[in-house]
Amino acid sequence: MSIDNIQENMQIARNIYSADGKVLLAEGMSLTINYIKRLRELGIMSLYITDRLIGKVEVDDLVKIQTRNEANRLIKKSMGMIRDGKNVSGEKINKVIREVLDEILSNRSISFNLVDIRALNDYLFGHSLTVCILSLMTGVAAGYNFTRLRDLSVGAILP
Repeated sequence: MSIDNIQENMQIARNIYSADGKVLLAEGMSLTINYIKRLRELGIMSLYITDRLIGKVEVDDLVKIQTRNEANRLIKKSMGMIRDGKNVSGEKINKVIREVLDEILSNRSISFNLVDIRALNDYLFGHSLTVCILSLMTGVAAGYNFTRLRDLSVGAILP
């Protein structure tokens, strides 16, 4: 549900994580006005809300939260190194991109909800990963081979 439609006392249906993987709000918690305000400030624009009429709906993550968090940490570190004029490890970036790509390719039949690609605590890093994931999905749909997908994702993940 869009943050604009969220109301006080609604119950969270899935954990909400920061960019570094910490749980900000746990599944089952009731939202307060202050929580909603803070989520907006963090750039979290949608979340899963419990609906008693529908019941529990399972939505699989396209990319595991652990992989997403690892990628966000690496992107943040790499951008800091670039800013400081240091060399960035292409091998580390390739490794995390391979993990993201492997997860996307292993879940081709997954029913993917674009709302689930959400902004995390630090917009720029979350955005970079989102661009990478969407680029990979486009490349997979276009029939790119692994080498082209890897090159596409490296270009997409770095601003």
